[in-house]
Order: sequence, then structure tokens, then C-alpha cells
Amino acid sequence: IEELKARPYLNAFHTASKERKVKLFLAYPRTSFAIRTLVRTLLSRKSLHMKLAVIVPVYKVEAYLHQCIDSILSQSYRELKVILVDDGSPDSCGAICDEYAARDPRILALHKPNGGQSSARNLALQHIDDCPLVTFLDSDDWLEPDIYQQGVSYLVAPPEVSIINYGYN
Repeated sequence: IEELKARPYLNAFHTASKERKVKLFLAYPRTSFAIRTLVRTLLSRKSLHMKLAVIVPVYKVEAYLHQCIDSILSQSYRELKVILVDDGSPDSCGAICDEYAARDPRILALHKPNGGQSSARNLALQHIDDCPLVTFLDSDDWLEPDIYQQGVSYLVAPPEVSIINYGYN
């Protein structure tokens, strides 16, 4: 992967492959190559109205979870499917996820026994359905209100861009 362009908190990359399948946002830069490869094999189309799957593994983050989810829901980019995966958290995180899912149809709350962040992400990837764009967000982080709009706009502009990698401010 070759770096195409760098912005203060946004890096874009392109690949030599012309048969790009899914655009991938990486809000967590250390996402494994296996996950990126898996996600890129799914179908996509170029449009500013592509649905973005936001995958959030949740474990022992009760104090931060509301801020994280609210920052996702307040995004200027509205074509979202938020997948919250309660990874067997012993606190009230599972109930918080269910509460948000009951209030907003864009949210899917999944529950599983604790298996770690990777297993939670892998479970969520099975539920991205009609989402050609995918991003991961740690449940103790939050987002600037227009970061997804900027990312999608940048992804659909140059055809060679496949992956955007975020930093933090």
C-alpha cells in the first residue's frame, strides 16, 4: 500500500488492484491486515450515499459509552449502520447498547461472551449487510461531528483511494 495523500489527521492510501470491492475506514490504525482484506472483498459502489457500518466493540466502558455513541449519532453523514458489540461486559454496557438500539433504527446491538476486541469486530463484520463502507471505533473514543462526511467525500473523489486511516487530535 502506497501513501497517496496526507492531511493533519487523515491519511489516504491506494492499492495497485483495480478490483477494489469495499472502501474501509480505519478509525483504529492498528486494525489487522486480515480484517482489512476480508472487508475489501465485499461489494461496493461509488456514491456519496453509501451506507457506512460503524463497528464498536464494547467492554467495561460504561463511563465513556454514551459520549462515544452520541458522537457517532451526531455525525453530519447520516447513512450509518452502527453495530455495538457488547463483549460480555460485566457493567451496564449491554443495557446501554440495548437502550440506544431501541431508540434509533440505525443501531444494532449484539451481545456475546467475552472474547476480546478482535472477536467482537469479527462478529460485527457478519452483520454489515448492505454497507460498502466500514469503520471501527473504540468505545472509549469519540468523533468530531463531520469526520465521516469528510472521509466519504474523499473516498469517492479519486478512484484509486481504497483506505483512509485516521489519527487523533
